[in-house]
Amino acid sequence: PITIKEYQQAYKAMVDQMRARFGKNLNDDILKALNVKQQALESLIEQKIILTEADKLGITVSKKELQKNLLSIKAFQKNGKFNLALYKKVLSLNSLNPEIFEQNQVHSLIQQKVRDLVLSTVNVSDLEAKAWYLFQNTKIAVDYLLFNPNDYVDIHPDENQIKKF
Repeated sequence: PITIKEYQQAYKAMVDQMRARFGKNLNDDILKALNVKQQALESLIEQKIILTEADKLGITVSKKELQKNLLSIKAFQKNGKFNLALYKKVLSLNSLNPEIFEQNQVHSLIQQKVRDLVLSTVNVSDLEAKAWYLFQNTKIAVDYLLFNPNDYVDIHPDENQIKKF
């Protein structure tokens, strides 16, 4: 299940990202045009699916991994070293407590492990990469397509061909 609070947090985070990108130009029309509400929901669904699969695969994050992650976050550092007072201050300014933030970090690390696991099994050749690039970046503008219907009069598909199509 996805709670209302989770949805509101995800939506707020996306709006904050958009605000950082668009600045004062961000308004309700832009949010609607970018379908931010749907994006927030889809993001949460993706997270839940990944976390469920990680649980099935037994993927976890150790306390040491979490600690290493927290110590590396620049926002919590003073003179290049982790500062507990700064950590608590930054969290409180963002309406978070350490338990919730750390749980979110654990989830984020687990999701990254799952993504890394999936991506480590993917092998893409240069030819496939080029074909995908061309597919993604080729644009065609078609105003109309002209064909002669008389060229297609002797076509009699059977049931299997229709089903297959």
